[in-house]
This record gives sequence, C-alpha cells and structure tokens, in this order.
Amino acid sequence: MRRRPVDDPAATPVAVVGDMFDLYLSDFDYDEAVVHLRTLGLRRPDLLRRYVDALESLLADPPPLDATLVWLVEGNAGTSLDEATDACALAWIRAFADDHVRPLVRELEREGRLP
Repeated sequence: MRRRPVDDPAATPVAVVGDMFDLYLSDFDYDEAVVHLRTLGLRRPDLLRRYVDALESLLADPPPLDATLVWLVEGNAGTSLDEATDACALAWIRAFADDHVRPLVRELEREGRLP
C-alpha cells in the first residue's frame, strides 16, 4: 500500500497540501470540506496539524512558478481558476487558508483540541 504524503515526514509541503486538497476539497464544497477537516482535527489532530503546517509553509515559501500551484488548485482541489496562472492559484490558496482553514484552526485551538 502506498504511503500518503501526510504520513511521510520527508514529503514536501506541495505534496502534503495536494493530498489535503485531493481528500478534502476535490469532492466537496468549502463548507463540507471544513466539516471534514474539523472531524479530522477531532480524531487525528496530528494529521490536521501536518496539513496546516504544510499549507502555511507553502504560503510562506511558494514553489517556483511552473504551474505547480495551478495543478494543486485545478487538479487536486478540483476548482477552476479564472486564469490558470500560479499567481491566481496562490491567491486562491491564500483565500482558502484565510477564509476556511485558519478560522477552523483557531477554533480548535481555543477548544484545546489542537496542539
């Protein structure tokens, strides 16, 4: 059985974020994705923390502009961008983090459920 990027300590942030998008966004709308991520945080806070850390790392130090981010959004997250550029993809990822992931993390941290 193939090991998922989130379970591999050597996986790159791009691989881990791609895994998160593929599992939690490709088949769900944003609200459903947040519900699934919240459930993950309650059951396996270590995995949610790994996803969040990878997302923050990717946003702090994006990969070279070679369509990697476009693939993350359009391929893994299943979302069409208005413009298929890494700049637009980075803006979309940042908005997803700001509007959905970071509020969820703050909520779980306040509840003492996420280290």
